[in-house]
Amino acid sequence: MSADKIVLAGYLIRCPLGGYAWQVLHYLAGLRALGFDPYFYEDTAYYADCFDPLTGNMHVSPDAGVAFAADFFAQFGFADRWMFWDATRNQHYGLGAEETAAVLRAARLVLTLAPVTRLPHRQAGQCAVFIDIDPGFTQIRIAEGDAGLCALLAAHDRHFTIGENIGTPACPVPVQRFEWLPTRQPIALDLWEPLTPVPAAAYGRAVGRAAARRALPGCGLQLAQVGRVDEVSRLAGTHR
Repeated sequence: MSADKIVLAGYLIRCPLGGYAWQVLHYLAGLRALGFDPYFYEDTAYYADCFDPLTGNMHVSPDAGVAFAADFFAQFGFADRWMFWDATRNQHYGLGAEETAAVLRAARLVLTLAPVTRLPHRQAGQCAVFIDIDPGFTQIRIAEGDAGLCALLAAHDRHFTIGENIGTPACPVPVQRFEWLPTRQPIALDLWEPLTPVPAAAYGRAVGRAAARRALPGCGLQLAQVGRVDEVSRLAGTHR
């Protein structure tokens, strides 16, 4: 019996950067390791802007992302497991139009990473799960009445967030309309190779700079917290 197909709808070809690629790959590799048959899907129908990291230009064609995706997915055994539809030009990359439609029909589960891809009409019996990878910002947009985002989320059966405290008494981020369940980014350990240990202080500086830029508008919150850098440094030292 063939494995159940799962479609991961994400954001990579429109913004072909290492972080997005690594994030998508861990989901695909993890699902494959669990015995599923995972596919990646993306299109420009809901959010059309594309970024070219070689030129630094936005609002461009997805050609750079398509070339990157073809090479990237092939390296990890997903050469025939990715689909991209450029809705503006009505062109399909990776799998063709008919193959893409067949996969979308056959998928038992659709996982949507971030509100940037909205799949076509769901099939009967098909489960759709949204995974929020930008906690705080997503919930604030909902509270401010973002109709497009709310419609996209309403098309899903379950909603998860990597903000594990969201919806609990410990977190003041507003929660409206949707029940948020906690989840974590999967890590496929087979994709990692042991490297020379990095000094703990380097982790602290990197996290400190990133946290300082992550302010949450609209509710007076910031992601940076006193002591977080020290805690990360301590953990890095513990696991060297």
